[in-house]
Amino acid sequence: MNTSRQTRPLRSFVLRQGRMTAAQHQAYHELWPKYGLGTRLGEQGTDDFQFEQLFDEQFSAHKPLMLEIGFGMGDSLLQMATRYPQHNYLGIEVHTPGVGRLLRLIAQQQISNLKVFHTDALWVLQHYLPESVLDAVYIFFPDPWPKKRHHKRRLIQVDFVHLLDSRLKPGGLFHVATDWENYAQWIIDTLDGLRCAEKNTDHAPDQACLHWRNLADSDTAPFVPRPEWRLPSKFERKGLAKGHIIRDILYQKEKT
Repeated sequence: MNTSRQTRPLRSFVLRQGRMTAAQHQAYHELWPKYGLGTRLGEQGTDDFQFEQLFDEQFSAHKPLMLEIGFGMGDSLLQMATRYPQHNYLGIEVHTPGVGRLLRLIAQQQISNLKVFHTDALWVLQHYLPESVLDAVYIFFPDPWPKKRHHKRRLIQVDFVHLLDSRLKPGGLFHVATDWENYAQWIIDTLDGLRCAEKNTDHAPDQACLHWRNLADSDTAPFVPRPEWRLPSKFERKGLAKGHIIRDILYQKEKT
């Protein structure tokens, strides 16, 4: 796969950096060569990372591959990688303190099934990951962009969903959590509007409909209960403090 740097399209994030602790700063610079993948955000140069290196040089075996986009401070991702050693995990984050913290924890706990990208998620999906390679994609508490004029900045958009669909294996899972009711409905409407079963004609004619299904049961539809392995994040705690309801959304790409 050609990973040469080119002029990038619009990014999938707005960078809001915080101050790094001394431990995070040290981990970010010393541990990146061992646990990081690709060129880091803001660095110049040609990226020579290729996907095959994950299994030839990084991961120990061909296990199911799970991806978390926007892992924040890394708590849920670390919990998943620790609890399910039979899976391989990739994490993408642009928040440098969170990357530094997660690298430090990976090293402390000697976790071998978790690697990290510090760059734009769209860039990773488009240029690093081949088609039909992911068994699951997790996005927990993406920026809700609550103002209507900012909805176009939301990560979950038609083109992004089609990109995810191309990277998910048949049978792969897409799991989102949000505490914003409007965004939750936006996600459901976007995903259901693209489903082949809905026979929706609003999406672009050159984009195929999706063979996805919502895994919520009749008692909780269209949402699923929070899995106990998904640790509450600071964003979730803030939402709960404001009286927001947490909504987990789980879809599966069907085996056609």
